[in-house]
Amino acid sequence: MVSNICSYIILADTRYKTPAYRVFWIGQWDGHIMDWRGCNFRIIEDDKKKIFRTIKEAKHYADKKYKYKMHVDGEGQHFAEVDNYIEARTVYDDGDALPSELSQEEWDELRERVKEARNERTRYTY
Repeated sequence: MVSNICSYIILADTRYKTPAYRVFWIGQWDGHIMDWRGCNFRIIEDDKKKIFRTIKEAKHYADKKYKYKMHVDGEGQHFAEVDNYIEARTVYDDGDALPSELSQEEWDELRERVKEARNERTRYTY
């Protein structure tokens, strides 16, 4: 379970042809043996998995829910800002100025960049 929610980000879900956004929480995972001096942050999708059509709607939802500093079920994944897949999709980080909404043309360009970023990632096979 991820607890101690300290922030959130809004990511563009580029699987959709029109703009779609999801809220992800950033917090610490309770089940990790080593905590690396309290810096073992995880990113996990909101439990309701809502899809928002505007960044403003997603931010409003996240701000409202963030007030309660809830716990989120699931392990999530390590939060690493150097991950080009995540960076390509991030449209809002808690505390930043609200960006303007993406036009369809900008959305298509973002989808293309994310596709390229996915293809550049190293694939591990076991």
